[in-house]
Amino acid sequence: MTDRSAISGPHRGSVDALGHILGPDAHDGELRHRARNAFMDPDDRARKLRVAYDKVLSGSVDPSVSGRIQSSWERSLAAGVDPDGQRPPRLHEILEIRRLRNEHPLSPYVPALAGLLADDSVAGNHIMVIASAAGEVLWRVGSRDVIRLAESLEFVEGARWSEDAVGTNAIGNAVVEGRANQVFSAEHLVRSHHNWVCSAAPVYDPETRTLLGVLDISGPYRSANADALALVRCGAALVHEKLRNARQEADERARDLVRRQHQALDGIALLSPGGRSLLGSLPGLTPGAVGQARRTGRLSLPDGSELPAEPRGEYLLVELPRVATTRHRHTLDLRFLGAGEPTAMVDGREVALSQRRAEILTLLATNPRGLTADELAGEIYGDDGVRTTVRAEMHRIRAVLDGCVRSNPYTLDPDLVVTADFLQVTRQIRAGNLTAALESYSGPLLPRSSVLSIELLRDELTESLRHSVLSAPGVAHLRRWIETDTGAMDPQAIRLLLSRLPAADKDRAYLAARLRRIDREFGGGAGAGRGAGAGRGRPVAVAMPATRSVRAPVPRR
Repeated sequence: MTDRSAISGPHRGSVDALGHILGPDAHDGELRHRARNAFMDPDDRARKLRVAYDKVLSGSVDPSVSGRIQSSWERSLAAGVDPDGQRPPRLHEILEIRRLRNEHPLSPYVPALAGLLADDSVAGNHIMVIASAAGEVLWRVGSRDVIRLAESLEFVEGARWSEDAVGTNAIGNAVVEGRANQVFSAEHLVRSHHNWVCSAAPVYDPETRTLLGVLDISGPYRSANADALALVRCGAALVHEKLRNARQEADERARDLVRRQHQALDGIALLSPGGRSLLGSLPGLTPGAVGQARRTGRLSLPDGSELPAEPRGEYLLVELPRVATTRHRHTLDLRFLGAGEPTAMVDGREVALSQRRAEILTLLATNPRGLTADELAGEIYGDDGVRTTVRAEMHRIRAVLDGCVRSNPYTLDPDLVVTADFLQVTRQIRAGNLTAALESYSGPLLPRSSVLSIELLRDELTESLRHSVLSAPGVAHLRRWIETDTGAMDPQAIRLLLSRLPAADKDRAYLAARLRRIDREFGGGAGAGRGAGAGRGRPVAVAMPATRSVRAPVPRR
């Protein structure tokens, strides 16, 4: 089924330069280079991959299959996928699909994406697919011939194309790995998919950072678009920017509504779904804390106190405690954990930060007595640091943060209410609230920073959380840790979890497969001596599939 009535807009074709608009990224650059080479002689590339496929599945090793694809094969086989005859489950009928489309947050952007990525002309050679966060196909637009071919594979609306349901494919990999990828010919685990190439990119909500869905371009590899990977990345970036703009407009409407309904705003605060303070002064909160407050009517703050809260649409109206003074204190909330761009919130207003400015603010937040220009220069630039460079950078920081920073020495204003995600995790660990710490920990501190002081802070935070997890009884905290980017490649945590799980637990085969993967990549000694913070590589975060049966893992180099 292909519902074309909801699609409009002109087809704009392939633009090779689109792959560059998102900026330099080593991993994606490697993917683009590999994708371009694959289309130089697609038949030759497919032939080599088929030979490698047969070798690897028979127990041998072949360097033609990348480590990323081999890991996906291992996960798929552990989930019970049959390479010779797997068919995806078809979960929804036409009426249910229409309802899911109407309710889906990507629905308003389908026409724009179709205009950018789809081609339903006679000469079209691919289809654009939009899937849910669970990998369920919701929209297909494009060449009628390719749509008919896709139907023979059950690549249709309502079918689930997650990795554990139908094996290695670009949609399933984007859901599991959280990044753009391309799967060419025999890189698919199921043999009936070997004539196809698929390119997909995940789409995230910029407010809550949750996965909304996956954007995919698929078709027969012989006639596929060499720029497909760059195009889906561009499409995902387009939606991300539109979502940001829509959120800013929604913020203004929510503020205006509260201002009209309340004559005095001193005793209330308005929080966005992601935990940003739009009115009033509250520390930065996680989407999870806001969601819980919507359900319970009580907002839990990082210090353990609670405030009455009332849902207002997507937003949360919070009743602030009465204070003796009406002096307004400005707020600064730093969000530096995880792979996203570092941001600061000044009185609820988002300020984008460069990597260098985020590093400086991290040092000021962890040195409340302040740092001189010489000390900052030494921390940031080492022995070659020059105070004039730091002073110029600090001048720009003070300008964008509305005077939140004082000079001589440089320090955050003592009247400023400062919160930071990395400081919040530290407090929660020290308070023994490990569940909250794992919820707040969205990844390493400024993972791209090579400043020694930041690296030490990053490792201290990660190892502190990791040690608390390994010392905690039971399996709940271990499961949550292994689901994080940082804990995904922690062999000691995986072994400890395996030792505590019952023999019949459905996740044992999957965890054992991941452990074998770690041993192959880092050697058999990758055990208790290797912490989650060891090395600077960023591990792949993978979600645990619901395993059905266990197969032997795919050998790797």
